[in-house]
Amino acid sequence: MKHSAQKPAAEAVRLWILCAALLVSAAVLAAATFIALRPPSAPAAAGAEGNISEHYTPNEGASQENSASTAGNSENIQNSAPPYAVRAWGERIAVFREGDPVPLHTIDTPLSRLPEADRRLLQKGIPAETLPAALKIIEDYE
Repeated sequence: MKHSAQKPAAEAVRLWILCAALLVSAAVLAAATFIALRPPSAPAAAGAEGNISEHYTPNEGASQENSASTAGNSENIQNSAPPYAVRAWGERIAVFREGDPVPLHTIDTPLSRLPEADRRLLQKGIPAETLPAALKIIEDYE
């Protein structure tokens, strides 16, 4: 008798599993149909994503939060020194970072071999915005 009581219970479990599988299949089919038949959405307008850097000012001197005395006007920009300079260092020619007393790079060309105009220019210093630009200037004296 025990054997016959287990048989209907096993069949009931199989029936429930089959019903659940059919229900899940129907739900997946309905979702796929809904997605396939919905109208295409309109493309987003340019800048509609809410770009938070849209009004960002990378130039700190031009920020509205600064006082008038530190604002990034053309006078302040023209008065700022370039970060590098090529100038005479003893009897040699060297590349300096602005404010550093020790050169980043030197060449062995003696100043005495250069024309007087070049020596005066190097005594004063030749400004350069980048290190590669400064190295290109010094290359002319090698």
